[in-house]
Amino acid sequence: MRLLRGRERSIDLSNTRDALRLKNFLKIARVSAYGAIIIDAGFAGQKVQQTREAGGDAEKVAYEEYGALIGGIAFAGAITAFFGPGLIILTAVGGISALGGAEFGRWIGELLYERISVYETALPSERKKQLLSDAALSVL
Repeated sequence: MRLLRGRERSIDLSNTRDALRLKNFLKIARVSAYGAIIIDAGFAGQKVQQTREAGGDAEKVAYEEYGALIGGIAFAGAITAFFGPGLIILTAVGGISALGGAEFGRWIGELLYERISVYETALPSERKKQLLSDAALSVL
């Protein structure tokens, strides 16, 4: 908490021009972040599609890629909240933490896929039919 309080004091917004510059920077950063998330989600979807077309395990790739997407976003957001305002510092820290979070998320996605796969193989075939029946799916 001290780190955040110290950062608040280091930004001088008494000058209107500086406050306007900070507001514009935050607007650009927000739009850029959304754009990066959309592009990353598009690349993840493309990788899943390519794996499906190649005859690979597209479901596993989907768990890994979307786990990486969520992990990267979460980790980058959490880490950059504790660093001071500096475009170069925030860009470097955000990029590195997003890559680290993506690898962690990919690992979590792989573990989740393995757990679900084990559960599905242990499930009796009658129960699978019941879960996948038209009546059960129509409720959704």
